[in-house]
Amino acid sequence: QKFFHRHNANSSLRHKLTIEVIHEDDEDDENADKEKNCNNDQKKKKENILIRCLLSTSMLLVNGELGAWVLRSAWSNSQGEWISLIISSDNDENNDENTSHTSMSIAAELASAAAGVEQARSWIVSCTSGSDDTIWKRLLSCDDQDVRSGAASAMAKLGLADKAISSDEGELFSLLEIAGGLIAGDENDSTINLPNKSNSLTQLERGVELVSYLSSKTIIKDEIAHGFSVKTPSKVKGASSSSSREKSLLENLIDLAAADDNTPDGKVISSSVCYALSTIFSSLAVSIETLRKEAFADKEITAEQYDQLQSMGKTDEEKELENSKTNDDDPEAVQSRIRKMAENGVCRALVNLLRKSTTEATKEQVVICMMRFATEPSVRGKMIQAGCLSECIQTSKVNKQNGSLSDKEQRTIRHAQHAIGKMLVTTNPVLLTASQRMGSVKPLIQLVKDNEATDLQTFESLLSLTNLAGYDDETKQRIVSEKGISVLGYAMFSDHEMVRRAATEAMSNLVPHPDMIEYLRKPEKLKVWVAFASDFDENYECARAALGCLAMVTGDAVITQELCKLSNTKAMVESVLSSGKLELMHRILVTALNIAEYESEWITTSGTLAFCEAYIFTYHDGKESDKLQFSASDNQLMAVTVDIAKELVKACSNR
Repeated sequence: QKFFHRHNANSSLRHKLTIEVIHEDDEDDENADKEKNCNNDQKKKKENILIRCLLSTSMLLVNGELGAWVLRSAWSNSQGEWISLIISSDNDENNDENTSHTSMSIAAELASAAAGVEQARSWIVSCTSGSDDTIWKRLLSCDDQDVRSGAASAMAKLGLADKAISSDEGELFSLLEIAGGLIAGDENDSTINLPNKSNSLTQLERGVELVSYLSSKTIIKDEIAHGFSVKTPSKVKGASSSSSREKSLLENLIDLAAADDNTPDGKVISSSVCYALSTIFSSLAVSIETLRKEAFADKEITAEQYDQLQSMGKTDEEKELENSKTNDDDPEAVQSRIRKMAENGVCRALVNLLRKSTTEATKEQVVICMMRFATEPSVRGKMIQAGCLSECIQTSKVNKQNGSLSDKEQRTIRHAQHAIGKMLVTTNPVLLTASQRMGSVKPLIQLVKDNEATDLQTFESLLSLTNLAGYDDETKQRIVSEKGISVLGYAMFSDHEMVRRAATEAMSNLVPHPDMIEYLRKPEKLKVWVAFASDFDENYECARAALGCLAMVTGDAVITQELCKLSNTKAMVESVLSSGKLELMHRILVTALNIAEYESEWITTSGTLAFCEAYIFTYHDGKESDKLQFSASDNQLMAVTVDIAKELVKACSNR
């Protein structure tokens, strides 16, 4: 306290003493209140900015066009306020570390979302263009992994959107290293080993998302499939002491896909990550040219016709430049990638993804990937062993409990059925379990009779049915019980000759099932097979299959009698015998030998007996056949046909 004495010497009043007490803290309290109010205002303003950022990010993720409009029009001074979150987080001494990281994380999240939307990319570019990369440097140098991953994701998306960067191999590899680093993480960062932490989840999601973008490039596909790996800072420091093999990016992706939902690690695999993983594996298993053909499958013009139309408006220099940039992703490279992925366990990862997928989009991508894997015959056994066949059978089961199926659900089922067809084309049925053999029949039959199926899907399903039908009577019965005879009979009239041939072969393998024999006893049905057998000049394989079927079923007396009554049988036999095609001659001679047992007179009246006698006379000793310069296999087959002709002549002479 201070005492102030006031004394007036000229006053008549007696001397008075006045004491006034003044507190110095009053001024400090007043200043503190002002500062507190100011801080509260700044805090409230910052909170409002954070809310705007979060809302804008949500808009961009849900509706990119609407989100871009919010950034440009609805949110005034959006660029300045976004930048202030990053600048103030570093400069504000009142912010604790968590608050600063939260602000920068939200800002990085908005940048990543904006970079992923075409209409919003110019906004984020203009935010950072005049800062001499200061904004990116602040975000990428942040101690928080979530902030760094968001910034890296934004930069990678902007780089991929830039045609100059996306065509530069060096830039692509830099982006791939960023993505691989986000997925691999830092072994020294304890949060990476805790899947329930939000920053670990965000880091993995961003890394997988970036790889899904990059996997559209052929050079990146090859690198990922053949063991590309990223060294994290901790691995570089401890490289000399590390004895364990460093995991590749592909192995890290497989580990994510193979994570079990019942373990703590399974919490990291969200639906978005599952979809991105399925997209990555599917992209690695296909070529650019195949994707282009698939895109034009439902169009009125082909990809080649489209290219011709596009080239009409280009100069020779532009055409030459475009040809030089053509993505050389040949089938051999695709097959090599598929084999490499199968060796590393991608098949098992796909099965796990399909089992735990909660969205129809993920299911569709997984079955498409399985279908593409099955194009490589050498991995079909591994796929079946890993459970791909069983999962596709389960997926193909139609469930209409909730009403009609959506277009996406129908496509998913169709792709699953096609994957089954591809896997079983060359697979020995002996290696399948009874449930796999029986369970595969229905989806294959459904695909054959599906009007929306392509000729390729129908053809490969028919090949698989042919393979299964030739195994045992139980499988034949299952095909017949699924109305296979009527479905296959209808497929025999397809416009595509390869589909007709495959359907004919599948029907032939149903012999000697009683229902198939009964089917061929009908004259109108049998007449079709005779017509198919006559058409060997146009469709040799189909005629061969039809003749093989006739050779097997003519052991039935009713079929033989009906065959001899048909008006086109005699002409068919004459044309085949005079064709000189040994495979066909072998089959028709067996058919004639069977006919001779019931209708020997027809063999004589049709001229078949006279042909056999002349055939034996000419080639019985093999001297004349040597002049024909046949291969060893043809010479052996010709000897067989001569022996059958001898049996036929002998059988007719005994009657």
